[in-house]
Amino acid sequence: MLRQSALVVALGLWPGMTAALTGAECAVLFAGVQAMAGQEIKAGPPVVAEGWCVLAAPVLGGAMDSGPTISADVLRLRPSAAGDLTALDVAVSGLRVTPKIGDRAMDDRVRSFLRMQTADLSLSVADGPESLEVRQLVVTLEGRNRLSIGADIRGARLADPASLFGGKVTRLDIDLVTDGRVARPVMQMAGEQMGGGDPMAAVRAVLAEVVVAVPASVLDSGARFALTRFIDGLPQTTGRLQLRLTSDKGISAADVAINGMRADPIAPRALEQLLGGGVVSVVWQPGVTQ
Repeated sequence: MLRQSALVVALGLWPGMTAALTGAECAVLFAGVQAMAGQEIKAGPPVVAEGWCVLAAPVLGGAMDSGPTISADVLRLRPSAAGDLTALDVAVSGLRVTPKIGDRAMDDRVRSFLRMQTADLSLSVADGPESLEVRQLVVTLEGRNRLSIGADIRGARLADPASLFGGKVTRLDIDLVTDGRVARPVMQMAGEQMGGGDPMAAVRAVLAEVVVAVPASVLDSGARFALTRFIDGLPQTTGRLQLRLTSDKGISAADVAINGMRADPIAPRALEQLLGGGVVSVVWQPGVTQ
């Protein structure tokens, strides 16, 4: 809540862009990012380049912080062309998460995985007539691993970050390209937390249970079959999974949180109440990595 309030205050200082982006406007934007992160961003002063606010070699988290250090080669922000903040593009290149030396709270496999990963991230959001439109959120990892997300969030506005939590998602697009190298360590650790025998089998079993529990009115037989094929191939699955959820009533963060507090959040009745009225379509293309 404190981070949300700090971000609202920071964006509340947004002066409205002039014809040409200025260093003062960039400073306000980066103050908003810092407020959301809840930690100081160490970098030189932002500069304006080709309509972007650019921060070179930013570092989030210092030696005295308990968590990992997050750094990047370049962080770029581009706000609306003029007037109020109604659109924002973000680009991060060379994003790295570096565990602290001696941090025994972090699993060694997570530590090794993070040290081998460098990511690029791009985000484009804008206020639509009734919804905040997440036009593009793309995270690209090493190898052939990429996650793309698009969404419409009814009732949310860019200049009011708190509205994201009350807004209703009426469209969610997920486009995942995987070569299996990311899925394996994640599934291994998640499966071990479940206990029992084979960690991979445990995760596949839970995912399969969710697919079976989703109402037929939401997930038809073709989409269910595509998801099942994807799950059966985990963790070495290589290919492209495209999933789209549309919902007239919308699904909010509060709806998801309430469902998560149920005794059995993946029971058919729970999923029907959460997803009822929505439609999920799925396309699975094994072997496709573009």
